[in-house]
This record gives sequence, structure tokens and C-alpha cells, in this order.
Amino acid sequence: MNIKIEITGKRPLIRNKIKSYRGKIYIGDYWESIFAALGYWKKRDYERQWKEALERLKTHNSSCLIVSVLNPNVQKYIEMWMLYRVKNTIYIHNRFFILEYYDRLLKGKTLTLDNWHEFIPRKRLNKPGENKWSEWSVPYE
Repeated sequence: MNIKIEITGKRPLIRNKIKSYRGKIYIGDYWESIFAALGYWKKRDYERQWKEALERLKTHNSSCLIVSVLNPNVQKYIEMWMLYRVKNTIYIHNRFFILEYYDRLLKGKTLTLDNWHEFIPRKRLNKPGENKWSEWSVPYE
């Protein structure tokens, strides 16, 4: 699969007053920096979720890479890259869930390393040929 995500920083840094690790997500030839917030999840938690999320695409048509999640008692915030497999293509969307969108996504539950897959939005954001949201695609191999 032509999707990779990793922590690239050796040590955490402070970004927007939040201790975070710098990383990168690679989608085909495209890459983008990510910042995995620490506190609620640790570095190894993100790495575990990423591995499970990519593995999930072998048996499911949807998954997500959670790149940053904050303690909901302090600030309701999740950033994720949603992955949708349609035949031999994986479509990717980057989304942020805050405030009421966070509440709609989680429906009163708490996001954990054991239940993250319950919160994957069910549908792709775009219909084929529609460009409302940024969308990347890579072949599923």
C-alpha cells in the first residue's frame, strides 16, 4: 500500500502550547507534516493505532489514521485521515473534529485504542467526480 505514517521527531516539541511529536504522512508521492499531541495518547499509542488502521483495510472498506487527539475533558479535538477502499483504490480525506462535530462523531462515548474503529465516518466525503473536499487516492495493492 502506498500510504505510510510515522513519527519523525526524536523528541517532543511544544506546538500551540501542546507537547507533540512531529511526523509525516505519505500518500503516494505526496507528504504532509503531522503533529501527534501527547498527554491523552502517547507516541506508542499513535503508532499502534496507525498499524492497526492500515491492517484493517485488508478486511474492511474503511479505516482512519488518528494523527492527533486531545483529552476531551480539556479540549474536544481529533484530527484524522479517513481511508476508504473502493475496489482497487483507497481514497483519503483529512478531517478535524472539534466541539459539536466532535460530539456528533463520538455520540457521548470516549475514544480509546480499543474502540477507535467505531468512529470512522461511514461515507466518503465526495461523490466520484466531485471536488468539495481535498481528496487523495492511491492504488490498493
